[in-house]
This record gives sequence, structure tokens and C-alpha cells, in this order.
Amino acid sequence: MEKKKKTGIIHKDVGGNGIGDLFFVLDTSEDNGSATVADNTAMVIKNNGNVGIGTDNPNATIHGSGTNATTLRLNNTSSSLNYIQMDNSAGTNYIQGNAGSIGLLGVDDVRLIIGSTIRMKVDTNSRISLSNNDGNTSNTVFGKTAFTNAAGAVLGNVGADYNTIIGELAMGGADTTTATDNVAIGYYSLRLATSASSNVSIGSTSMRAMVGGARMLVLGTMQ
Repeated sequence: MEKKKKTGIIHKDVGGNGIGDLFFVLDTSEDNGSATVADNTAMVIKNNGNVGIGTDNPNATIHGSGTNATTLRLNNTSSSLNYIQMDNSAGTNYIQGNAGSIGLLGVDDVRLIIGSTIRMKVDTNSRISLSNNDGNTSNTVFGKTAFTNAAGAVLGNVGADYNTIIGELAMGGADTTTATDNVAIGYYSLRLATSASSNVSIGSTSMRAMVGGARMLVLGTMQ
């Protein structure tokens, strides 16, 4: 009786002059059949350099696919820390899933992205920003210079509405005109607001530049 082959490495031609893919096949069934590329490919190295584990059609340099809850596991036995180090020429790196990603974007900040929206951001000034970080409304920002200007990593001057800001310069490091429905807590909170309305500001020099506006609650020295 012919002995069946349950494992093997198979070269499959896909072009001329010997160009092909390399298949690692593994058949764990206890029958009299042999392992085949079609049914039993455990790993493949494609002629373009992509490696597939659990898939015979990898669309990345390393592409893993499986039915277990854990597809990839990294275990460092010499340290209490496990990490993935990524580098590219642009300095933009992502760990991405179907619905979102965690990315280290150059040297500027760290962002938690759900879908295509930034939901949390930590910048180089140790400011933590939550919620709608793509605009200057509906944010929650913590940090010494939280929400001080519209040009920086955290937005906030003209038309900044519905925000909760906590920090020494909470909405107070730049002009904050026409801001409404904000809560700012900090030494210079809303310090340069000029015509805002319906805000709550707590701090020693709160709203010191206010010249207009209405329905304001200020706790501090309003100058």
C-alpha cells in the first residue's frame, strides 16, 4: 500500500522561468488521503514576498488568519513588558482593527481612533483630550495648557462651544470669542474671552478680558 503524505513543502508554478509560490501543507486527518495545497495549506510564501499563515492569499508582508479568539500572541520571557516596535520613513504607525486603531503619529501625539474619528488624544504637552478632537466643540480636555489655541494639537478659540476644560490655562491662553456653553476650570480659565455667553469659569483670573456676553457664572477675580 502506498504511504500517504500528510505534510510537505510544495512549489507551485505561477509564471514562467520557475516563478512560483511555496506552500507548507499539513493534513491532520486520519484517513488514507494525502495533504494538498487546496485543502491543507498551513503557510504560504508568495512570489511577491508576502507570507500567509492560515491563509493562502496573504495581502500583507505577514498575514495571519485563524478561527481562534487569539490570532497572534507575543510572549517575552525575559521581561515584564511586551511591545511591538514599528518604524517607517514617515514616522506614522498604526495598530488597526476593523473598527478603529491605536496609532503613534510621529512625535506629535498618541491617538485612540474609533472608525475614522479621534476619540482620545495625548499630546506632547501632556494634554489629554476626549470626544470630538477633530473640532473645537464637544470636547473634554485635561492639562496645563488645555484648549489654548486653534492652531495647536488641541483646538479652541473662536466659536468653541460645549466643552469641559480643566487646566491652568483652560481656554485661557488665546482669544476665546463667541464661546458658549463651556465649563472651564483653572487659574487663567477663559481669561481672554471677550463676548462669550452661557459659560461657567472657575479660577483666580477668570474671564479677565470680558467686555460683553451674558448668562455667565464666574468664580474668581473677574478683572
